Amino acid sequence: MYKIQFFPRERISTIKSFAISLASILLAFLVSGIIFVLTNVDPILAYYSLFKSFTNLALLSESVVRAIPIMLVALGLALAYKANFISVGGEGQIYVGGIIATFIVLWNIQNNIIPEPLFMPITLILVFLGSSIWGIVPAFLKAKFEVNEVLTTLMMNYIAQIISNYLVIGPWKDPKGYGFPQSQAFPQYARFPLIPNTTINSSIFIGLSAALIIYSILAKTKFGFEVKVVGDSYPTAKYAGISYTKVVCIVMAISAGLSGLAGMSILSGVIGRLRPDFSPGYGYTGIIVAWLCNLNPLIIIFGSIFFGGLLVGGEVLQSSMGLSVGVTDVFQALMLIFTLSGEFFKRYRVVWRR
Repeated sequence: MYKIQFFPRERISTIKSFAISLASILLAFLVSGIIFVLTNVDPILAYYSLFKSFTNLALLSESVVRAIPIMLVALGLALAYKANFISVGGEGQIYVGGIIATFIVLWNIQNNIIPEPLFMPITLILVFLGSSIWGIVPAFLKAKFEVNEVLTTLMMNYIAQIISNYLVIGPWKDPKGYGFPQSQAFPQYARFPLIPNTTINSSIFIGLSAALIIYSILAKTKFGFEVKVVGDSYPTAKYAGISYTKVVCIVMAISAGLSGLAGMSILSGVIGRLRPDFSPGYGYTGIIVAWLCNLNPLIIIFGSIFFGGLLVGGEVLQSSMGLSVGVTDVFQALMLIFTLSGEFFKRYRVVWRR
């Protein structure tokens, strides 16, 4: 008789870590292919349509647009996960950022106080700060009262989304919007300009800059070292005199601030106004990207584009092959399950014993 035992790994080589991540992705595609077969869809043709978003320039441009909010959320979550603070609150923080940005836009339309050249920089700062305060709440509850951060961040997602939907069908509803639940359109000075000859807006540079900053923080600063120590061993951090409360509050302030900017990038870069359920789950996709990229800020750039392409490819599947939204959602769910399973096997080694 054999039994399975799991032992924590002291360390894992880069090659083995990459191999586990690659195997996770391939298994997700394999199981997805079985689902395609069961739904009477040719898996080869489906995957060809799926990856067309990386070979067609127009679709690739749209993939990068989808990647921007995913990138911002994943970067923030990577920092939080480095401190072993398992936040799933990116989705709610996206809505908080969208709410704050819309409030500033509507307020300035009525009062016309902020000069147009200064509007976007001021709004970016206020969205980041406001979203940071939202993110500090679960961090403080975790540090002071040991409240499970997964539960608090998940519940706060629903709170933020409900508030956003209430505002857009209630007090912020456009009186000239023919009854549609949406806010007034953002003026041109409240929109991110497009990169010439593409559909990519300039908020991509915020994401790229954030990746470099997060990488520098983790690799070259004292605070980055404290984050790693807290994430590796809380007792060791406490013995070394590192304040757990300070570390988790700062990482969540940065994480939530970046997710708030992701919400602003969706509204000011793509939609141009607040609408109900304006995020199609970017906050949850960011979780997959962060883990899949091994919490590496630079690799997250490419992982975000990859998943942005999968989202665009999913829409191509729906239009060209008549697949339902549910099938593409299952594909993303499988990617999340196998990615998290891969992370488990990176942390633990499996031993079969008689």
